[in-house]
Amino acid sequence: MAQHSTFQSRVYQTRSIERAYALLSTRILNLILVAPTASGKTVIATRLVHMLGVRVLFLAHRIELIEQAAERLRQAGLDVGIVGKTVPDNQVVVGSVQKMCKRQSIDGLGLIVIDEAHRAVGNSYKKILEAHPGASVLGLTATPYRSDGKGLSEVFDEMVVVATPRGLMDEGFIATPRIMAPSKIDYDKLKRKGRDFDMDDAAESMVFLSGRIVEHWLDYAKSRPTVVYACNIKHSKALTRAFLDVGISAAHLDGTTPLKERVKILTDLREGRVNVVCNVGVLTEGWDLPSLSVCVLARPTMSTGLYLQMVGRVLRPLKGKDKPIILDHAGCVREHGKPQDHRSFSLESGLEKKGKRKRTNLRICDWCGSVGSVRDKVCADCNMPFREMIPGVEESDSELVELLDDGFAQIKRCARGCGETVHRRAKWGSYWHLLKCERGCTRQWVCFPPKIASREDKQREYEFFLRECLKKRNDVGWASHRFREVFGVWPRGLKGGKSDAGRRIQTILWAADQR
Repeated sequence: MAQHSTFQSRVYQTRSIERAYALLSTRILNLILVAPTASGKTVIATRLVHMLGVRVLFLAHRIELIEQAAERLRQAGLDVGIVGKTVPDNQVVVGSVQKMCKRQSIDGLGLIVIDEAHRAVGNSYKKILEAHPGASVLGLTATPYRSDGKGLSEVFDEMVVVATPRGLMDEGFIATPRIMAPSKIDYDKLKRKGRDFDMDDAAESMVFLSGRIVEHWLDYAKSRPTVVYACNIKHSKALTRAFLDVGISAAHLDGTTPLKERVKILTDLREGRVNVVCNVGVLTEGWDLPSLSVCVLARPTMSTGLYLQMVGRVLRPLKGKDKPIILDHAGCVREHGKPQDHRSFSLESGLEKKGKRKRTNLRICDWCGSVGSVRDKVCADCNMPFREMIPGVEESDSELVELLDDGFAQIKRCARGCGETVHRRAKWGSYWHLLKCERGCTRQWVCFPPKIASREDKQREYEFFLRECLKKRNDVGWASHRFREVFGVWPRGLKGGKSDAGRRIQTILWAADQR
């Protein structure tokens, strides 16, 4: 058996291992470890199994999670067996909750490890724990509260917080996502069902967005490995068809998908044969694919835990992986905050919420669509000022400005969705320039920098205003005034003044009148 000395731990992992070992080695205890997705919870549990040297039952609630856990435990040098028709004699036994609650107790068991331990309040888990009163319990989770936000004190005695999302992002151990979200969302119109929204009702509201979901994916995440969370099976299949219709390799998964087909789809996603997997309640917890870099939230939820589990799938870092993207079409970020936000919780009270449920006050960047805090003055992704910082800027529903690497912005589509494409490029800085769709149905703000504008920049913009004069049949003085509004000076010395282009424009207008 491999020795645990080969284990290379991070500082926060070592600290939590030492504390957990001190607790578990002295008495029978139900302990829960809390750490963000991709922080190495299974690695910590593996080290503790090595150190304790007892027989272990590792519980998971889905077939793919059982295989995944067994493989990781074997890689750590542990003697591992998977529960089938019988319970194997290995030191570490990995089994599903469904099978183990029907089995007799395991002789000599010293530790039960529960993956996704926020589920441990369920009756099946309780039955297994009651059958092994002499075993300690080690729970692993990123969300230590039930779906209704209540605590887990009826199962666990102690809690060890391994690390926080913000801390791990600052240290580079998990990735900081780019978040694209709608500027407005009205959850009050959605019906409730139990502890969450009625997904069938939500699906009726979301299905018509399928085309937009695909459009935004093509804009922000084309060809990147993607998981889509849909409201129900009908909605998921509709989204899958929408991706297939535009030539994107996509597949659908739900709880009824046969095991062999499920394994094939996830293998195809991992190996790049499938770009997008749309699913309903399958790929939320425990499933790991380091190369996964895009999460599409096409379903709302009242559960902060479920939200964090979904977005956590793309936060695992990988060398060469682009910054992960969360495309939130359901307003989940406004409802629950960003993944890295601080959240207070305890075993007794669960997720602590101050007063009446209040939606997170966030800003949506009008230029790149990313989500920012109300305290931010500029967008963290594109460095553009938020709308509130710009006096006199008109409201716009657009998420259509793409900031390019060369410091230019390009309008990609009409904000009102008329289908018109605008190919205008604009250098960004401190001046906000109003553009219009060619069909005249929308307005779009783009930024220019008067202080750093070169003579070529000024000449190009003046010629643009002169062409507008020709279209609008205005006097050339209109272009001069518009130029002054932009750059603070008159266009003296530029080609196209009253002695040059101005006369030419007037001549063209006169000729048009004669015809």
